[in-house]
Amino acid sequence: AVKKKLEADHKEGGQRGVDQVLACSLLATIIAVVYMASEGLDDAPIHFEVAPRRSFLLCAYLSHYACCNGDTWASELGVLDPWVPRLVTQPWRSVPKGTNGGMSATGTAASLAAGLFIGAGFWLMSPRVVPDGTPSQLPLVWLGGAMGFGGSLLDSLLGATLQATNYDEEKKMIASDKLHNSNAKGITRVCGMEVLSNEAVNAISVAVTTAAGGFAGAWLMP
Repeated sequence: AVKKKLEADHKEGGQRGVDQVLACSLLATIIAVVYMASEGLDDAPIHFEVAPRRSFLLCAYLSHYACCNGDTWASELGVLDPWVPRLVTQPWRSVPKGTNGGMSATGTAASLAAGLFIGAGFWLMSPRVVPDGTPSQLPLVWLGGAMGFGGSLLDSLLGATLQATNYDEEKKMIASDKLHNSNAKGITRVCGMEVLSNEAVNAISVAVTTAAGGFAGAWLMP
């Protein structure tokens, strides 16, 4: 109900079209297929020294969904913050709620909590009986938190710079993404350039975070 008042593109029942679903799931599906083809269905712990490929894929998979969840929670809960959001590239500048690249304390905390939630779930589902010398799997929780926060931050940076946000002064809400003329009557460019679509921003931030999570896992759990 809140987002309906803030964004012209808001749809009752959800925003997820085919492009959005693919941007937030295709890479994880590919990772899952590669994992099954190379590692089989064995439920094994993450241990980079013994099984670097398996461990990298698992950490990347976790990071993928930590990023997606972090961005979703930040977007959906951030609009509930009582304070006006600040632009991530210009923290001294306030922007309308719903602006791509706008950040609030509530949304930022939500992205961290969302990542921790995914990491905790991954940790709770990890094998309880493991070979001697296996590192603790608890750092998966911190990995999830870092990737939830980091992925959402990257999404905000891309959104603030390479994705245009326009504001409709008459309707007092963020204008439709389909509007490509910021010089139209009553329309003001808030930030960003018309380079990337929302789906492209999501896909890039997810891909970068997924890869980063694999390498971060190797550092956290050698």
